[in-house]
Amino acid sequence: MNKLCLVALLSCVCSAAAGSWTVQNDKFYKDGKEIQIMAGSLHYSRTPAFYWRDTVQRMKAMGLNTVQTYVPWNWHEAVQGQFQWDGDHDLAGFLKICQEEGMIVMVRGGPYMCGEWEFGGFPAWILNRNVTIRTYEPNYIGLVTAYFKELHAQLKPMLYSNGGPVVMLQVENEFGSYGNVESNPKDKQYMEYLVQLVHQNLGQDAVKIYTTDGGNTGYMSRGSLKGDVVLTFGDHGPGDFTGSCNAQAQYNPAGQNPCMDTEYYTGWLTHWGENMANTSSANVAKYLDVALSKGYSFSLYMGFGGSNFGWFAGANGGGASYSPHITSYDYDSPISENGDHGYGSDKLDKFVAIQNVLKKYNSNIPPEPAARKRTAYGNVKLSTRADVMSAASIQVLAGSPKQAAQPMPMEYYGQNYGYVLYSTVASTAGDVLEITDYPRDRAQVFVDGKKIGTIYRPTSAPLKGLGASAGSKIDILVEAMGRLNFGGGMTDPKGINTAVTLDGKVLSGWRIYNIPANYSSIASLSYTSNTNTTTGPAFYRGSVNIDVATDTYVSTLGFGKGMVWVNGFNLGRYWESQGPQHALFLPADKLKSGNNDVVILELEEAKQDLTIAFTDSPNFSGKPPPTCADTIASGTTLTIFTCNVPNFQSFTQTAVGSEFTFGINNLCMTVGPNKDPSSGSPSATLETCTSAANQKFTMNGQAIKNGNYCLDITGHATADGSNIEWYSCNGGSNQEWSIKQTPAHTYQLVTAENGKCATACTPQH
Repeated sequence: MNKLCLVALLSCVCSAAAGSWTVQNDKFYKDGKEIQIMAGSLHYSRTPAFYWRDTVQRMKAMGLNTVQTYVPWNWHEAVQGQFQWDGDHDLAGFLKICQEEGMIVMVRGGPYMCGEWEFGGFPAWILNRNVTIRTYEPNYIGLVTAYFKELHAQLKPMLYSNGGPVVMLQVENEFGSYGNVESNPKDKQYMEYLVQLVHQNLGQDAVKIYTTDGGNTGYMSRGSLKGDVVLTFGDHGPGDFTGSCNAQAQYNPAGQNPCMDTEYYTGWLTHWGENMANTSSANVAKYLDVALSKGYSFSLYMGFGGSNFGWFAGANGGGASYSPHITSYDYDSPISENGDHGYGSDKLDKFVAIQNVLKKYNSNIPPEPAARKRTAYGNVKLSTRADVMSAASIQVLAGSPKQAAQPMPMEYYGQNYGYVLYSTVASTAGDVLEITDYPRDRAQVFVDGKKIGTIYRPTSAPLKGLGASAGSKIDILVEAMGRLNFGGGMTDPKGINTAVTLDGKVLSGWRIYNIPANYSSIASLSYTSNTNTTTGPAFYRGSVNIDVATDTYVSTLGFGKGMVWVNGFNLGRYWESQGPQHALFLPADKLKSGNNDVVILELEEAKQDLTIAFTDSPNFSGKPPPTCADTIASGTTLTIFTCNVPNFQSFTQTAVGSEFTFGINNLCMTVGPNKDPSSGSPSATLETCTSAANQKFTMNGQAIKNGNYCLDITGHATADGSNIEWYSCNGGSNQEWSIKQTPAHTYQLVTAENGKCATACTPQH
């Protein structure tokens, strides 16, 4: 938004009468009248401006009177000092729409937001500024001060006290899950400084300031400030509000403690490789009704979830433990990603269940807008192709390489998102490549142009079978899949940050190509006619001709892993081998009548007929059966999978005296030598059969033992592809197995905890 337009918009807002928002008698008062906040979270960055008004209207039709929204710093300052406040980034425009629709607003102003958003809202470039985030550290504080000056300039005219819709402003988010204001003076100084900036930039007491932490005294004591400096609120649910309300009463002064749940969970987040989150509609409605009957306030998290378009899906974990979020942020919300009603695990309409409760407390609920139109535009032929790894493509995508003795992360070179290609020449022959630590986040390894395999962050075992000779060209293409958005390990630079070895010898002399995958570069590639080449990494291009633009979905069934652009708009990532998402939502405003450009970046293997389907329905059908290599190789770590891939789950059992061995494909189950990346214990590995003690086992009840070790599912994990290790025997249910004979007179090792089978299949990441 240019300055003249902003001035015009803000002068319009300021012409509205200034309002009064107060807290007294443990209640909220709007212009002197008591009000219960019935809010829903709607993140303006997760749906295009085209749909802001429609979505706010749907939330109001559910019975809500308030919108709560996050402000992602990286949505507005992708490049340091260059702010974007227009189009889909027009925060003031979004707030104005809320006001026009009769909704007040709670703004969660950061600088940190979490929200399963890339890096918790922090801009990637902050990683190259020598800062310590989320505490009072001078370099970080300087960046926050500059950002808040710009953000607060957008917010000031939009405050309720200035005639706008914003009644409360949150600082930080769930700080008690990260820092500790009780024990760390720098953390307390940081939180106090954020409050000081709000008063300094917006005016003393111009807006009520609040914090959000987990709904108990442990989180609140670490994350909030006692007294009347801020309103301390909790998040939890669905469930009884009493515990959270009692906790916040210990931090807010008497009379200044309106019970408020700022994140009442209507659903939950979903990572790649999991089933789509689905929670009970009846349960959400039940506890909401109880809370409202007691005069409590709430914000549904989420009211409407939306989408993690482009690069903005974050991740959970820390270190080698890494779980990236899917592209959809549907969240099992009462308003689904496409504007329809969401349905709970009990098959009940979640929108209607909540609306039926809110009707008891809100007599002014308008009718719901008509359903949005969706169209299945059919199959699109991807008729041209550009190889990512060709010299010509790399020149367009990355330009000249940077030279470094050792690999460096993308942020070092000013890159925020995308891919990095690391290239070197082996000085000696070698067969085993290891990234010392782990890639961030997924590395495809090529020797002399031939793909050898993939190293994925959570399963970052050495890659065997390179067959590299002295003088072989080694290329490693690393995909950044989303920075961590929660927890102590959030400082998470992308690419390769440690040494790479070949047979234990450090490789050096790297050429580093930064590939941000900007559409302008992608569109400028030399595409050639393609009829049958489906192997990636490559860009595939086609076009879809339409008469009328409506919402649609791009189905990625039959593809491997990559991203999709339509008319230059990045829909986000797909990952077919992991699921559960198999179609990407495409809003109507990103299409046009006539021809629409479609580009797919396929990292693995494109659909065999080189078509991609535009459908009218979402697809969260889950994780498909694993795709396994044609042969089972030495060094494979055993994992658990649903018992439906018999070629990789059928073991021989051979008696050796009072002990026995398990074998498959002429390899034997072994204690080690690989280490589990999470626990550091020996992995259950397949190695060449010997007479060694680490391949001989006994049964003790349902436990398979080797000395003091028992066969164990790491961390009680249940997802397909979870690792099996050897862990100290402890009688846990994840150490109980049954040995079931198959019709072919082989044996399956079935875990008693979840009924899945030990599998000699390395998941294809």
